[in-house]
Amino acid sequence: MTTYRVTLVDGQTFLMQADLEQSAAPIRADFHGELDSWQSTPFQTADANHDPNHAASLVARQFAVDDDDCVTVQTVEAVTD
Repeated sequence: MTTYRVTLVDGQTFLMQADLEQSAAPIRADFHGELDSWQSTPFQTADANHDPNHAASLVARQFAVDDDDCVTVQTVEAVTD
């Protein structure tokens, strides 16, 4: 399981965990940056085609509240393996 720091184009950041080698592995998100407040998503690695950028986009869209919320990913950086 790798932890990624995702930055959206508006500067918002969140952490995401995914094991991109395992198709059925869950994708989780932490919007508080505390590494202990992980939220499940309905997605698995296969949904993201084993691509961290695609996974980050799925997560950003899943947790957007309004239609005008930023969901465009700028960077995805692995921070742990």
